[in-house]
Amino acid sequence: MIPTWQIFHIVACAGLVEALRRYTAQMEYVATKYLAVKQHYAHLNRYIPASFFALGFVFDLMTLGRIDDYLGVFSQASYLLILQLLFSDRLLQEQRGYGFRFLHRLQQYRDDIFHFLLGSLLSAFTIFFFKSSSLAASIIFMSILAALFVVNELPQFRQSSMVFKGLILQLCLLSYFMYLLPMLLGYIGHSTFILALLCSGLITAALSFMFKVQSIDIAAVKKAFIFPFIIIAAVFTVLHFSKAIPPIPLSIKILGIYHNVTRQEGQYHLYYQQKEWGIWPFDDTDFNARVGDSLYVFTSVFSPRGFNDKIFVHFQKQANNGDWKTTDKIPLRISGGRSLGFRGYAYKDNYSEGEWRVMIETQHELEIGRLYFNISADTSLSKREWQEVVY
Repeated sequence: MIPTWQIFHIVACAGLVEALRRYTAQMEYVATKYLAVKQHYAHLNRYIPASFFALGFVFDLMTLGRIDDYLGVFSQASYLLILQLLFSDRLLQEQRGYGFRFLHRLQQYRDDIFHFLLGSLLSAFTIFFFKSSSLAASIIFMSILAALFVVNELPQFRQSSMVFKGLILQLCLLSYFMYLLPMLLGYIGHSTFILALLCSGLITAALSFMFKVQSIDIAAVKKAFIFPFIIIAAVFTVLHFSKAIPPIPLSIKILGIYHNVTRQEGQYHLYYQQKEWGIWPFDDTDFNARVGDSLYVFTSVFSPRGFNDKIFVHFQKQANNGDWKTTDKIPLRISGGRSLGFRGYAYKDNYSEGEWRVMIETQHELEIGRLYFNISADTSLSKREWQEVVY
């Protein structure tokens, strides 16, 4: 059965396009009679593509489900197909003066639909990447998205907008395969990234060959398909091997420091020292250690259905010179499908006072999440009060 949000999404897409189109048509009619309104319309019309782009972005924030929702995966594939058709139609229009016959009735809606669907895809991928890592790595990717959006809308780039639209399309296409392939294969690594590049490259090559057969100017084909693919592939390759791209489709649900963790009847019981103050008093990020205490890290990592891979709990301590030195890397095997994430924990008996951080990483050291904490000695002999939380 199709979820209510999916039906609402489809209906709203059509409704928003039609509503804004009718509004602009009405404004154009009035503008023929009133010069002031005409000037207002001309000013407003320049922002219609960006408005649809932003509407798609905001809309997906409200309707986006799990990353492994197969209806969502199919919807995004459909959006990519429609975007490629609209993009190709515009290329044909510019080169031959006419586009695809079956899209003739959609000519007046083409740019609006293109920007709305593009905004929807970018919002989904931005959310997925943001959830899949610490803020530092996510900002890099979102900055790329923001830069492409701004550049695409600048007036001085109107004449070459096919290149920038091609860049954004290639970014969406590669992002789609970067999360789809790990879901299908059940693991994440360099091989899944390379496969994603190959899939995007094959689609680009097929489209380029199709237009070459149609005797379209090879320079236009290169600008629309080949150059954007090369640029996006090169940028993503550098970011991937420099560990700057989040390990989509994994994401941290819970990450905390505790004095003890036990498992009882399928549930994890986490114990932390009772505090009278603190911004986040629900774990032991200010770890007061007595002799014999073990330090526990509990985490819950979301992964898609069928996912089965290994992650690492990576402990680092800050040295006197400010550098972070690795002390332990403890493996955890995770399996996917649980909405609240796969739960697991690691513990340390050997530690010292100071500033610490723990990072949850993939086998290829791609960071899923991190947490900073402080260890200090507790020389008190008073009885400690424990708080308990159950996951």
